[in-house]
Amino acid sequence: MALENNERPSFFVTGLPRTRGAWLAHYLNTMSCCEHEPGLRIMNGVMPQDLWPGVLGPVGSVDSSFSLWAKLAYNSYGDSPVVIINRDPLEVIESLKSEFPSGVGETFPFQYGEVVSQALIELEGVRALYTNVLEVDYKDIDLRIEEIVDHIGLKYRFDRQKFDYMNRFKVTVHPKKYQRLLDGGNMSGREVLLFG
Repeated sequence: MALENNERPSFFVTGLPRTRGAWLAHYLNTMSCCEHEPGLRIMNGVMPQDLWPGVLGPVGSVDSSFSLWAKLAYNSYGDSPVVIINRDPLEVIESLKSEFPSGVGETFPFQYGEVVSQALIELEGVRALYTNVLEVDYKDIDLRIEEIVDHIGLKYRFDRQKFDYMNRFKVTVHPKKYQRLLDGGNMSGREVLLFG
C-alpha cells in the first residue's frame, strides 16, 4: 500500500533570498530527495502533492519562495518540519545589489528593500501556519548543520566527513539563472528575486 503524501517524511527549508539555498539543497539531496526551488514548477501549474511522484524516501525542498505556496504544501504534506534561515535583511539587500547592480527585469536596486520587506511579511505566514519550525541564523548554518539535519528527520544519514567535504565546495547561483527565469516570460523581476 502506497503512503499518502501527508504520511510520508517531508521537510521544507526557506528564508530570504541569498541565504545559501542552492548549497543547502545540494547537500540535503545527498541524504534524501531535496529539490531546490520547486516553487518554479508550482508557478507552472504543478500541484505540491505531485512534486515527487514515485519517490519512496523522505522528500523536501529548499526554496526562498516557499511562503508563497506554504499553505498548499501544508494541505498536501501536513505539518512537516520547517527550517527558516534568517539573515539580516540589510545584508540580503546588499548581496542582491552586489549580484544584480543593474536590477532584475523591471525591478531596480532601489526596490530591493520592498522585495525583501514583502518576503519578511510572507515568512510570518509560514511561522503562523507550521508548528515544527527551527530558526537558524545564516552565519550559524555550518555550526548548526547537524541540528538542521536532525530537525528535518535525516539525522541517521548525517556524515560529518561528507559535510566537511561538500562544505569546501560552495554551490553558487549564477545571475544567468535569474535571466533565464525572466526570459521565460511568466515572471516579474520581483518574483525572480525570490528564487535565490
